[in-house]
Amino acid sequence: MPRQVRAAYRYVLVALAVGLLALLVSLRSAEVARRGQALVSLGEELSRLQAENRRLEVELLALESPARIEREAERLGFVLPEAVAALPQASLRAYLPAAGPVPGGMAVREVRLALPPAGQGQPYAAAGLVPSLAELPGRLLAALRAVL
Repeated sequence: MPRQVRAAYRYVLVALAVGLLALLVSLRSAEVARRGQALVSLGEELSRLQAENRRLEVELLALESPARIEREAERLGFVLPEAVAALPQASLRAYLPAAGPVPGGMAVREVRLALPPAGQGQPYAAAGLVPSLAELPGRLLAALRAVL
């Protein structure tokens, strides 16, 4: 092969190598730009989600406010009971199954019941709650079995 042809091949090979190298560099730059844009959009989404989280935390604090809960309870017709009866576990044993531990590892130490003031049992009966003390043990047993 003549010298000029070999030199031409050498120039073509060098040009191809430089072109391939330039192509790889531009592809790499495009990938870096694409990932940069993805990073920017993720940062914007993070900022948006953090702002929403702060808004929801403020809303949660407002909803957990005792004053708001009291207003909502009054709106729904709830009233504070005049008397509260506490039944110790010893008096519940007659109604609870005697075999083994309580499922789920729970233990009943005492049950507190809010009873309506004397003469005001009718709203409770209409709502399907305990209309009389005679039905209290059976309803209590059913409620405890449902929970346990």
